[in-house]
Amino acid sequence: MIEKRIARRLIAVLTGLQLLDFIDRSILKSLLTPIGKAFDLNDGHLGDLNAAFLIGYMLASPVFAYLGDRTTRKRLLIGGVFLWSAATVAAGFAQSYQQLMAARMLVAVGEASFGVVGPSIIADTLAGERRGRAISIFYSAIPV
Repeated sequence: MIEKRIARRLIAVLTGLQLLDFIDRSILKSLLTPIGKAFDLNDGHLGDLNAAFLIGYMLASPVFAYLGDRTTRKRLLIGGVFLWSAATVAAGFAQSYQQLMAARMLVAVGEASFGVVGPSIIADTLAGERRGRAISIFYSAIPV
């Protein structure tokens, strides 16, 4: 197990990423009206943007769970955060509905890696008596 100072940093970084994960996941909902106007979309198309995210997340999560048990979790987490960040930037620069849809699906894939691997990294690095508190701190970022 690791020393307290390093554990605190790990929890702080993972909790910060969790917060950004849920902000990124939720931000689209607050921007549906301007996105609809910018791309001339109807309500069905706007709903499909959220569905694209959910489908991407649903399909990618089991894959990352499988990989997380067989490869280096740290690399999966870093790769997922990189993909999610790049896809978020791509969504901001999307010039068409199709590009925005593809970017949101890639955001979901990146976030799925973090959502699956993040808690297991905490469980791997902290002893049982500290693990529960660390995971509760990690998940406290969701309602924030």
